Amino acid sequence: MNMNTHVIASRQYVAALEAEAAAKRAVATAKELLVEASDRAGRATCVVDGKAVTITQAIRRSFSLDALRGLVDSAVFAVVTKTSVDAKSFDRLRQNGSIAATVEDAVTNGTPYVRVNITDATEAEQAEQDSASKAL
Repeated sequence: MNMNTHVIASRQYVAALEAEAAAKRAVATAKELLVEASDRAGRATCVVDGKAVTITQAIRRSFSLDALRGLVDSAVFAVVTKTSVDAKSFDRLRQNGSIAATVEDAVTNGTPYVRVNITDATEAEQAEQDSASKAL
């Protein structure tokens, strides 16, 4: 059976995404087991196959911009903060006319990239793919 390379590549991509998701779940499970085992052993580090595996308790911080703005001078505030544009909000305001096309042209730079979207195919789309692969 001669398969369309597009179908083969698409299947390979979907399989790789599924493998990636399975690997992420496996890492999360292994991490939970490791933390429990480390607690039971009373040691944060274990050496295995020449690698030291160490559990570190950490805190992911978030900041109150309003509080920070009121507690430091404007120069310090400017150094420690970043300003960015929310693309979805920008696009919505551009579409409703709140932002002119000339403004968009003046402030945006496009960088090409490839995005692959995976959705559930309808029966008709699947039948089309099946007949396309049989034809080749």
